[in-house]
Amino acid sequence: MGGCRRLFLDDAHVESRQGLIRSFHQAEKYPGNPVVVPDLPWERAIGHNHGTVLFEGGRFRYWYQTYAFAREAAGTFHCAYAESTDGIRWEKPLLGRHELNGDRRNNVVAYDIGGVNIVHDDHDGDPAGRYKMLYWGSGADTPGAIRGWMGSAGSWGWCAASSPDGLDWRPHPHNPIYLAAADDGSLLGYDPKQQAYVAFLRPVTWKPGQRAMEPDTYDATIGSLHGWYEGRPAPVDEGMRRFPHMRLIGRATSTDFVQWTPTGTVMVPDEDDPDGVEFYSMPVFIYQGWYLGLLYVLYGDPDEPKIRKKGFMDVQLAASRDGITWRRIGGHRPLIPRGGRGEFDAGMVGPNNGLVERDGRIWLYYNGWTGEHRETKAYRRANDPGLLEMGRLGCGTGLAWLRQDGFISVDGGEDEGSLTTKPERLGGMRLCVNARTADPGGTLMVEVLPGERNASDTVLARGAFRGDSVDAEVGGGELPRLPSGEYRLRFRLRSGSLYSYRLAAGE
Repeated sequence: MGGCRRLFLDDAHVESRQGLIRSFHQAEKYPGNPVVVPDLPWERAIGHNHGTVLFEGGRFRYWYQTYAFAREAAGTFHCAYAESTDGIRWEKPLLGRHELNGDRRNNVVAYDIGGVNIVHDDHDGDPAGRYKMLYWGSGADTPGAIRGWMGSAGSWGWCAASSPDGLDWRPHPHNPIYLAAADDGSLLGYDPKQQAYVAFLRPVTWKPGQRAMEPDTYDATIGSLHGWYEGRPAPVDEGMRRFPHMRLIGRATSTDFVQWTPTGTVMVPDEDDPDGVEFYSMPVFIYQGWYLGLLYVLYGDPDEPKIRKKGFMDVQLAASRDGITWRRIGGHRPLIPRGGRGEFDAGMVGPNNGLVERDGRIWLYYNGWTGEHRETKAYRRANDPGLLEMGRLGCGTGLAWLRQDGFISVDGGEDEGSLTTKPERLGGMRLCVNARTADPGGTLMVEVLPGERNASDTVLARGAFRGDSVDAEVGGGELPRLPSGEYRLRFRLRSGSLYSYRLAAGE
């Protein structure tokens, strides 16, 4: 479909609205969840830290974090691969890329990595780097790297790798390449607006293993707590100073995928958050002119000493026009809520990187755990069969759907309401709507008005819609015949919902 669709995440393009309400919609979970589980003999669990889902070549491709003990690896965090033709039934091909305890019959594509962020990137024209990965992993013993992270050998930080096919990966020779961020984050990829790669990483506001400090001593030492940047203590911003020893969302950019700017804070808790809330990570996508973030929220115990480790987790929706200034959509309600008692996602719901649009729906994959944060670490142990079985039964990857553009709708009841847009240049255009009306009695009328308000608000063209469609043309042949100029659109709605509209070139 051509033309950028106008969503109703804010009122930037709305002149007036009467008798209509804006509604936030939670994603609907697939009833057969989980769709991916740790079922191979060596798989102990699937990580609550995100992986990546892409749809390409007629198939879904999933790189996920899995836990396994391997003689060949320094730790237990690894990247495994699965694929599917329908997004529900998944296969784990035995790729033979790496040995796992002396056996190559596995689906592992990389050892010792967490936070699996993969993008398909053709903009630099390098076939060998068609796929790029930013991940938390180990490398050279560089000043500022975290030694022995999570009990694993090696020196840990943010690392880069490239691949021609997403299966054979070549780590960057100077890993870790970036040390000014903590151990979780997400990669947006190459952003044409910024002319750079963009990553949303978690600022470091503490030394590994160090507890909270008194406020009067913190300012003097924060420079040495926030990681390292080009051999020096990384810069510190106001967000890091206001929320010491807390998980926040930061942002960094790079023109070559190796040299990154210092992490700058872009999201912190606000006055509507309960005490103890922290932001674990946030996969971000460019969607119809917006930056949309799946904010992974930890509901920590405010009485637990920082750094807080325990708490339930879910996913909220955030939106931005520039990727820097963010606001949460839906009044802090979860976009993907936790499951009920006994369900695989009762304790944590963590977003994966990747948003797929297919069949008029948005497909979101998430990792679920029955336990709360920190409990999961016990499930990974090799020497306790009971805990191992609990972990395998208590985690997996779930699927949740939204209607295309279905984050926010403008809704009308039995009495007709209206929404009028701000003037924009039209003429020779076709108008399509994503809408649903009730049967019987529901209607959506679209009217084209002059760009400048007048007493009569003369209707220059109109069209009607009834039914349920994500892309229905309204206005017939009237709209394309309008001369080029400034116009406004008025949507008159009764017993229905309008999710978005788009303007496309006339035929």
